[in-house]
Amino acid sequence: MAKFVWQDGTLVSKAKVEIGGTIYEVDPEEYSGSTPLSASNLNAMVNNIYDDMTKSEVYSSNETAIGTWINGKTIYRKVIQFTTGSSSSSVIYNDNNLDTLINTTGFISYGSGYHKIGGYANSDYYSLIQYNTSEKKLYIYYKGYSSKDGYAIIEYTKN
Repeated sequence: MAKFVWQDGTLVSKAKVEIGGTIYEVDPEEYSGSTPLSASNLNAMVNNIYDDMTKSEVYSSNETAIGTWINGKTIYRKVIQFTTGSSSSSVIYNDNNLDTLINTTGFISYGSGYHKIGGYANSDYYSLIQYNTSEKKLYIYYKGYSSKDGYAIIEYTKN
């Protein structure tokens, strides 16, 4: 997305009014306030919005700050690549600084495509992500997905 850049204008002529065939210059109105309308202030606003929008679109294996949680803590996003084992669960992430797990999603490869974690379930197949707060470990539980590659996208706050 391209950013629009504001520029201050240059006064070409003062405001004018015609009364009875005579043209009079008019003094502009006066403003007061702590945030005047200027190109500098508008560009600062655009930059803040643009930065927030582009941060929220980042999906990386590196921890990325993407926003603020309701308690004021920074929300981070991270993409975790994993391979399921032969049992019914695997630890896919371990971080003693993880505080609140806000959101999880992801997918596991299957055949010629992918199944969404938590999105496909029957008596032969299921998958879900669970954060164990006492162990500070993120688990994936599954049935029917042994030795499959996958990605988990987690959003969380830290201690």
